[in-house]
Amino acid sequence: MNVAPTVRCAHCGDPYTIADTFDRCSSSYPGSPWLYFSCRACGRMWVLEVSLGRVALGTPTNPSSFLAFQQAVVPGLIVDPGTGGVRLQLGGRSWFIPAGPGDYTP
Repeated sequence: MNVAPTVRCAHCGDPYTIADTFDRCSSSYPGSPWLYFSCRACGRMWVLEVSLGRVALGTPTNPSSFLAFQQAVVPGLIVDPGTGGVRLQLGGRSWFIPAGPGDYTP
């Protein structure tokens, strides 16, 4: 059986497929693979760190360090971070998450 990778809100436990998390991302941290993500159930803001074949949900500890609460292996995930935003491709879908101020407060 092939099960889609998921992550859960670290506050309330609401589950998300990886595509769901990308759909809920509002912006990305300029020049980084960090995406601002809000939980549909509790409204809590988190950061996703994306890389080739992997997604982590957590929080930045400073401008260059990230503390992951959970990680998911995501076969086929392609990530292209740039100064204007992050391009993602997964399973025939694509997203562009623009760089900009996130309303994330740790």
